[in-house]
Amino acid sequence: MFLVTIVYAVGVLYWFHDRSWYAPDEGFYGHIADRVLAGDVPGRDIAGGHPGYDHFANAAAFAVFGKDLLSLRYPIVAMAFLSSVVVFLVLVRRSVLMGFVSAICVVSLSVVQFLNPTAHWYSFFLFAVIVGWLTWIPAAARWRVEVVGFLATTLLLFHQLNGVYVAIGLVAYLLFEAPRGSRGYDVLFARGLYAVMATGVAVYFFIRMQPFAILTYGLWPLGILIAGMFTSSVHNRDSLRLIGRLSAGSIFGVLPILIYHLSRGSVVAWLDDAIISAIALDSFNAAMRPQYFHLVQWGFLHTIMPPIVSAVPNGLFWMLLPLLPAVLGACVVLDLVRRKQSGAACAPLPFLACFYALASLRLQIPVYLFLTVAFTMAGLCWMSAEGRLAKYGTAGVLLFISVIGTIFHAGQPIGRFADGNWESRNILVGEHFSLVPANIPRATLWIERSGRDIYQWLVPLIDRETTPDETILALPYNAELYFLAGRRNAFPFASPAIAIQDQETLDRVISEIRRNPPRLVIFRNNDPYPIFNDALSNEIMGFVRQQYRLVESQFGFDVFRFSARDGS
Repeated sequence: MFLVTIVYAVGVLYWFHDRSWYAPDEGFYGHIADRVLAGDVPGRDIAGGHPGYDHFANAAAFAVFGKDLLSLRYPIVAMAFLSSVVVFLVLVRRSVLMGFVSAICVVSLSVVQFLNPTAHWYSFFLFAVIVGWLTWIPAAARWRVEVVGFLATTLLLFHQLNGVYVAIGLVAYLLFEAPRGSRGYDVLFARGLYAVMATGVAVYFFIRMQPFAILTYGLWPLGILIAGMFTSSVHNRDSLRLIGRLSAGSIFGVLPILIYHLSRGSVVAWLDDAIISAIALDSFNAAMRPQYFHLVQWGFLHTIMPPIVSAVPNGLFWMLLPLLPAVLGACVVLDLVRRKQSGAACAPLPFLACFYALASLRLQIPVYLFLTVAFTMAGLCWMSAEGRLAKYGTAGVLLFISVIGTIFHAGQPIGRFADGNWESRNILVGEHFSLVPANIPRATLWIERSGRDIYQWLVPLIDRETTPDETILALPYNAELYFLAGRRNAFPFASPAIAIQDQETLDRVISEIRRNPPRLVIFRNNDPYPIFNDALSNEIMGFVRQQYRLVESQFGFDVFRFSARDGS
């Protein structure tokens, strides 16, 4: 089974590793990595709203494999392979079949569904390592907690919100695992920790999330935390020791990036970018329209009233995926109730997967399901490994989902559903977009023909209209133009749509354009995310249209050249 798993993983990951793209995202990461490799400091010289480890990882990929978007795929594909191996080894002692099924799920329903160097895939891999470490290392082992504190902090410094969810899950799990039997004032600290975590999760969810998301994703981890708040019997001394050990490990996770910013005098700028900007970005994502409820609804309708035959398996696929966290959550809660009588510890994989699934709610579009659903499925493999009927039934359902995902959806461009109008994009019937070689500098990828036509027109146009030492400005979210065209960004942020969140920042940007006008301004007027073309972007473009001359307009992009009304 292990050999079959390896062959499948290598084959699928190799076949899809250079397929599809989402140009703005890949350009965002590529542009920042290019700047970091050139010596710019993340957070100070180039803002991206992330803590920074992802930018250094991407810069390292460029240094090793060359400055090409394909280079950024190699680390995430390698991590997907290693994650599948870890999950197989975690489950194989419990059930060889379930080890195989869980590894197939990890390969089929993660990176190949969203081939993008997002920080989420580094979080994904580190989560797999955390689960493996807690599974294989005995609870009483020295350094067990310190190492997991280091891993969790490293994960947080790749992606803040994912790190918060994992940290909450880890504290809850380690408290459930800790020696129990105390009562009264001796358990106040542990119960207080549960109360703080439960309150934070509840407030965030009830402010940010819709009822369906709360019921399917949020209810179960919140229930676990509330149960701990009322039932934990861990002594204050043990709880304090646990938090101290986690904190000690965390120091080693944060130390490299802290030393880096201290040596460059950029700590304040780094914290502003990693915390303040990240909060603004989270608010930005929360305003997006699509919801998983609609995906379940449309999947159900396509299953019972299929327009074509392929709508039945694909309708089931999209209907089931958003519901799996609720199934796992219910299983884990019931298991914890049962174990309360015996005092036995719950397994880390299903327990932590309930919390990690919350990362899929930040932006409720289909690709975000794939950021966590593989671990949800692996958790279900663990929970159903003992009963014969449950094991084979679960294996059948999860393999069906994996096969449909691989055949119909792996390696497909996000453009199929970027605007939230999923039905018109026909993902519910498994429609495929044809992919062609990009033939674009710095992008050795297979992409959709429409994307190739855009950038084969736009990149040479930028090259003709500017010299390498001149700056350009891409609005609202198109940092790929800096990277693909090899031109300097006029501002110290990769994405105006994310960085410009208030009138004060907007006024500074317009003042800077007036003082040091970029040679070209490229504006995408039909961005599939309507929120990107907001009032602030329109105000910038109002100023640009007064000072710049329209050069060309195609494919939804308007290209303006600075004129200063003097013919230059």
